[in-house]
Amino acid sequence: MTNLESIRSEILTGRGKFEADEMTPDHINAAAQYTHKYIADGGTFEFVLEMASQLAKKGTLSPGQAKGVLNVFRAEVNREVESAKAKLVQIADGVYEIGTWKFQLATQADDAEFAAGETIISYPGKRKPWLGAGFVRGTKIQFWTRIREDYSLASMRTIAELLVAGGSTNAVAERQVA
Repeated sequence: MTNLESIRSEILTGRGKFEADEMTPDHINAAAQYTHKYIADGGTFEFVLEMASQLAKKGTLSPGQAKGVLNVFRAEVNREVESAKAKLVQIADGVYEIGTWKFQLATQADDAEFAAGETIISYPGKRKPWLGAGFVRGTKIQFWTRIREDYSLASMRTIAELLVAGGSTNAVAERQVA
């Protein structure tokens, strides 16, 4: 196992942020490996590009530089994990009932003028059939400001979050309405 693979394993088991005072030669080597890989993969984050320049000039990274590079790597690994989780638990478009609440999940067309390709969660409205509440992003909802700030919708937000939290479509959603 290379140093970088070892660091990835640490991250996948819940490793927190890296600190300069814990950088060993293996950590510094892993940071150098990641820097080379990042450049080869066409990465554009200015910090890592600067670290690649430092690595080329000096042949190594300082503990502080290695810490920064490994934290960029940690963020990348965590984004990959979140993306994979989101793909596993994505809920199908449709209308769902949970208790007295109804929700519609609808994915916008890729060429839509508003939120192309985004999944929107809505609830029944008084003047319109459905009122948009926010974007569904994997197992989370990014509620729109008017929804976040409306105290009377707190229970709706909680139930909607249960719906998209993964696995709850079987345990919580009483039925998908045809």
